[in-house]
Amino acid sequence: MSNISIDSLIRVKGCPYCELLERKENIVYQPRKNLEDCSFVIVICPKEKREVVIATEHLPSLARGLDKLALFHARKYKQSNVSLRVDRRYVSDHWHAYIELI
Repeated sequence: MSNISIDSLIRVKGCPYCELLERKENIVYQPRKNLEDCSFVIVICPKEKREVVIATEHLPSLARGLDKLALFHARKYKQSNVSLRVDRRYVSDHWHAYIELI
């Protein structure tokens, strides 16, 4: 019998973003009260020290349309028109995008 629940979120040990999510650290915006109910959160990137939207699961890419949801949350958080810039240099296999003011 496996210890993995089919309902649990995918997290990877050693991934900086997964570890932030597990410890619930550096989160500056989460759209729902329960972290497990969110597709995205906004955190302060431990390396770049700036705001970044991250998927709450360890996913290398997003399903169609979820990028628009990520942008919606970034705009809601910043109360401003922003764009998202995907940059894979820091963590290549956990989807994230830096928030940039337009």
